[in-house]
Amino acid sequence: MLYFITGNKHKIETAKHELDKFNIHFQTKEFEITEIQSDSIEKIAEHKAQEAFKILKKPLIVKDDGWFIPALNGFPGAYMKYINDWFKSQDFLNLMHDKIDRTIILHEVLCYIDNDHLQTFSTNIKGSFLDHIEGEGIASNQVATLRKDKKSIALARNEGLLLYDNDVTERAWPTFAKWYQDNITK
Repeated sequence: MLYFITGNKHKIETAKHELDKFNIHFQTKEFEITEIQSDSIEKIAEHKAQEAFKILKKPLIVKDDGWFIPALNGFPGAYMKYINDWFKSQDFLNLMHDKIDRTIILHEVLCYIDNDHLQTFSTNIKGSFLDHIEGEGIASNQVATLRKDKKSIALARNEGLLLYDNDVTERAWPTFAKWYQDNITK
């Protein structure tokens, strides 16, 4: 059995949507894992996976991500979780108000671990900042979009839509699923 270590319902919904296509099923577990401070989302995810594996001792996957904003020299990067605790939606809009480049790069990382493997899968998904607040939820999600229709992440979640368009080809979940089928379930 594969475990996904999260209590985040949105992460669970996305994982189920993506892994069902490959007939890969999982159970979720939630417990506190210390998050190391690092500029590398891969290192953070690997550490979380290793710590969770010490506790659960079963094959598992963790997911972490961060935003890299080119107009802000890559800020906040791996520190997005903390920025979301501090900033309100308007704070993000204020940071971006005079920026011509409103690009966001969502860097997604999955990390799988079992007795024999520690494997990471990552992708970058390009999005942009909106010029208004839209939807309910996490502050950053109310002012950013990863979709062609320009709906905010928050509004897409509120409407039960995918956070990004289906034509994002190098998503981390399908890459993981193919590897998992080729290396673990055979």
